[in-house]
Amino acid sequence: MLGKRIIEPCKILKVILILRKTVNLRRYLLDVLAEKLDAKLREWKQNTADEVRERIEDIIDLADNGVLDVMRSRSIEQDVLDILDDSERNN
Repeated sequence: MLGKRIIEPCKILKVILILRKTVNLRRYLLDVLAEKLDAKLREWKQNTADEVRERIEDIIDLADNGVLDVMRSRSIEQDVLDILDDSERNN
């Protein structure tokens, strides 16, 4: 059938494992980022810290309103595409 991809179960499992690692990595990176931001906000002058807080709030508002797209990691996306391509070549 045209347009349908047949993917081996082991390839699907590899994709799922890559995606799970991506989620765990993102959580870790967000934790690290939050800790760094917290330390910097205490370190900076008050007016600088206030401006940073305001800009972060603006970015969150943009994201909440669908104006700001959060992009997936290109390298992880490429890994998934490579697995799918390998599966197609082997069929």
